[in-house]
Amino acid sequence: MAGNLLLALKRVFRTVYFPILLILLAMVIFLAPMLGREETIPNAGLCDLDKTKSSERIAAYLTDNGYIICEDEHVMREMIQDGILNCGLIIPEGFEELMYADSLDDTVIFISSPLSYSPEIYQSHAAAAIFGELAPIITATQLDGTGITAAESVGEYHSLTDSGLRFSFLVETVNTVASPQDERASTYLLGAASLFIFAVLMYAACDLLSGDIRMLAPRIGMGKTVLHAVIPGMVVRVIGVMLSALTAAFMSWAVFEDTLILSLLVPLCVYTLYIAAFAIFAAALFADTAKMQIFTFFILIPSLILCPIYVDMSLTYRWISIFRILIPTYQLWIYAEHPLSAVIVPIAAAVSLGALYLRFSKKPIS
Repeated sequence: MAGNLLLALKRVFRTVYFPILLILLAMVIFLAPMLGREETIPNAGLCDLDKTKSSERIAAYLTDNGYIICEDEHVMREMIQDGILNCGLIIPEGFEELMYADSLDDTVIFISSPLSYSPEIYQSHAAAAIFGELAPIITATQLDGTGITAAESVGEYHSLTDSGLRFSFLVETVNTVASPQDERASTYLLGAASLFIFAVLMYAACDLLSGDIRMLAPRIGMGKTVLHAVIPGMVVRVIGVMLSALTAAFMSWAVFEDTLILSLLVPLCVYTLYIAAFAIFAAALFADTAKMQIFTFFILIPSLILCPIYVDMSLTYRWISIFRILIPTYQLWIYAEHPLSAVIVPIAAAVSLGALYLRFSKKPIS
């Protein structure tokens, strides 16, 4: 068996693409958590055309909550169109006068695009800031006729708010298993690594299908071909994927002091075994390299569109929860997390190898 593994290893390194894919897989796993932790919500733009005390107070609040100042309205609109800014707010000239006259309907302009990320968050901040200025004016209106002027009411309100919060929070801290940054990093890692593993092992099965099986089966028989060529060839490729993931995990731990990838190594390895069994079964099903490559391609395309496929996107788009059930990359990951995987994996491998043997032993190979 050791000799067969060594021979399979030599065959693997004769093909340039497999070592390159392993290096790419290691890079993806190594860099994915870093990309996940650097993810932030894009900034919004704020153009203040009024330049009054009220608009300045609104601007001060908004710049503390993800807005950046834009002096030119036209430039800000272009930045939103170009995707540089997520969305934008325009405070028009005469805003303060309109506010005192209670005529703000359709005067403040909020700009977003179909590609804006959660613009309602920025709109809520803008509404809170504007209402903070509008509240004392509403109060002054209610006090009309009591001898208290609007200026006195607004002045007293702002003197109170400028002195700090009029209440305090009872702050509680709870323990958590993973921070939101860790969850994003995990999503990037699983989405990217799973697709690489799928591509590596599916195209490895294409290589076995076009090489070992077709060359050896007519000469030594299908049984010996499976035992001495197919199994060692796939074992070498599976070990290569696992070693690549393990190397990237320890590099990430050494450089970033990150333990997230280490905790995901076991499910990634189980997923790798499932993909290997799936690849062998697909080879038995199609028995043709070109068909196998087309099948792999049409699985990767929807997987890439929904990547990362492990986010519960059905909360936003309900149809995705139905569509992704049909994607093997998602389904096999669900099985990889199953507690009975230690039993299911060898059964899946035996069924796949059996299907491969039956497929090629009953007809001559052209």
